[in-house]
Amino acid sequence: MTAIPSTAPIGTAPAPAPRNRVGVVAFVLMLIVLVVPLVVTIVTAIVGGASGSTGGSAADAAGWAVLGGFILGAMALAVVSPIAVAAVVLAIVSLVRRRGRNGLGVWALALSILPALIGPFLIPVTIDTLF
Repeated sequence: MTAIPSTAPIGTAPAPAPRNRVGVVAFVLMLIVLVVPLVVTIVTAIVGGASGSTGGSAADAAGWAVLGGFILGAMALAVVSPIAVAAVVLAIVSLVRRRGRNGLGVWALALSILPALIGPFLIPVTIDTLF
């Protein structure tokens, strides 16, 4: 007679670390803060360059288009700077809570601290330019 192998589990696998949801939210907000000004800059430069010049060389038109893209990109950074401040606060909260994995919280803090510090200084300039 052959022995029937036991069907009882040998041991249970350790449960995976819980996902740090606050860190994920901070990371998503950081992505928004970094992507929006970049997209605005690129789109403005392309549209400004494609519209051509109203007299003068094509190099001048391209230069002005890129300059306009940078100016509107800075304005977009001023608009999303409150989101950067929220991302920094949420990243700090996710690191203080110490639940689960902290990788996204660390990345969110590292990448959103600079826009959170620079953006609020651009808000008065943006308001003065627009109005």
